[in-house]
Amino acid sequence: MVIPREPTQPKSPGQRIRAYRLERGISMEQMAEFLCCSKGELSQIENGHKSISRMKQLLWSCMVPHWTPEMLKSDDVSS
Repeated sequence: MVIPREPTQPKSPGQRIRAYRLERGISMEQMAEFLCCSKGELSQIENGHKSISRMKQLLWSCMVPHWTPEMLKSDDVSS
């Protein structure tokens, strides 16, 4: 018997960004262009290898209405 798993909520900023992008069928290239960053930087953020600068937290939270700077903040990795 297979027990269905509850969908997990993204926990890290990168996971939130990736979930947002995939739910809307947006390519990494399109998302990077929209967020004014490189595709490589976006990939590093989504994979948890790079944190989001405070300036980008503020900018991106203005660009995507339901994101807040606090949602995009991570103390786990360095900028």
